[in-house]
Amino acid sequence: MACGDSITAGFAMKTPGLVDSFYEYRGTTAFAGVDEGEVTVPNFLEQVSGKKVIGGSIKTGFPWEAIQWRGKAIREHNPPIDHLNAAQSNAKINLISTQIDYLVSQMKAEHVHMEEDWKLLTIFIGANNLCRSCKGHPEDQPQAFVDVMEANIEKIYKLIPRVRVNIVSLFNISGVHTASEESAYCKVVHDIVAECACMSKHGDEGRLIMDQNAMKINELLVDVERRWQAKDTPGFGLALQPFTWQMVVPDLSFLSSLDCFHPSVSANVHFATYLWNSMLTPPAKKPKSCIPPVQPICPSLNDYLQ
Repeated sequence: MACGDSITAGFAMKTPGLVDSFYEYRGTTAFAGVDEGEVTVPNFLEQVSGKKVIGGSIKTGFPWEAIQWRGKAIREHNPPIDHLNAAQSNAKINLISTQIDYLVSQMKAEHVHMEEDWKLLTIFIGANNLCRSCKGHPEDQPQAFVDVMEANIEKIYKLIPRVRVNIVSLFNISGVHTASEESAYCKVVHDIVAECACMSKHGDEGRLIMDQNAMKINELLVDVERRWQAKDTPGFGLALQPFTWQMVVPDLSFLSSLDCFHPSVSANVHFATYLWNSMLTPPAKKPKSCIPPVQPICPSLNDYLQ
């Protein structure tokens, strides 16, 4: 299962043609995809456990949830493709609550046994908040962001039994700008489209504020993790997976060739592998950067999720 934004929805991950480039490649996305042959965490789980993973997202679809009509998304979710990947393109932290509601409802449709089946939920969200945070919007500031996250962790604990929750740390989006500087096409796209205003429209100061806010959010999430790990919560686990904390975008191969902003297939392969390895690594030794190349850990019978 997954909650998040367009990164976890797989937007523009592949660019086979102009029209198809605007699709979400949910079957390939690192944290929830289950298309055959793709490098994803659910596929790692299937290979190791020998059991079918329920609820992985599949194939491709148009991001209707990102298109507004009279103040509402045309379609918030597409269950035949999304399954238990609740991520929505353009989502900010305030939409996590409705994404959890969708997961609870969809689990019933997927015939998940709520009381008996163990579940893995990965949350990766915040880029759209960071891209506005340099402009002073109160709801996009670090403490407000983390307050909403913690309230929704409480909601998950109350509504979804037997669940392990991964929160993936945020990264410095300024690295996308740095990697894109080598491409004249990317410079034009960022200037015209401006998907991330703090990155492309507010100069060095905007990028600095955005990065500072990302690091502050990560620090506050460490405190959230500690508070929840100190609680007596049978059947519930929470871990901050920090492999993106100090991530540096190595080059344009990590970015979509459509918008030079969203992660490419190559980036998703590394995200999946690093999340997998991080889940099997003790807290003090978890990686804080995502550096290619990397190989997935093959767990022994003594390994467990951390």
